[in-house]
Amino acid sequence: MELFTRAHEHGHWRAPYMLALAYDAGQGVPANCTKAMSYMRIFFSERSTWGDTMTAAVKQLDAGDPWGALVSYITVAEQGSAAAAVNAAWLLRRRAGYRGDNANQLAAKYFQR
Repeated sequence: MELFTRAHEHGHWRAPYMLALAYDAGQGVPANCTKAMSYMRIFFSERSTWGDTMTAAVKQLDAGDPWGALVSYITVAEQGSAAAAVNAAWLLRRRAGYRGDNANQLAAKYFQR
């Protein structure tokens, strides 16, 4: 529990979810529904902008801005979205938005998430 608490304090995206599960089930801590719900609210409130960012990425791509779309997808992917990771990998493989020599390596990184 200490590691999850410290991870949450340092902004790790999944830590509030893991803390919520622990408090809900009483694993490693006494069961506490209030704390479980509090951590679950934190988890979902932090993730609530993913849909908006993903929609913005699609609009950027449609408007001919693959770089902006790639940045948007990577931002959400780094917060834990598998869908955004796959979209970022797809853009990287097509050399859309980034044409660096390491584009395939970056694509593989996001495909493996």
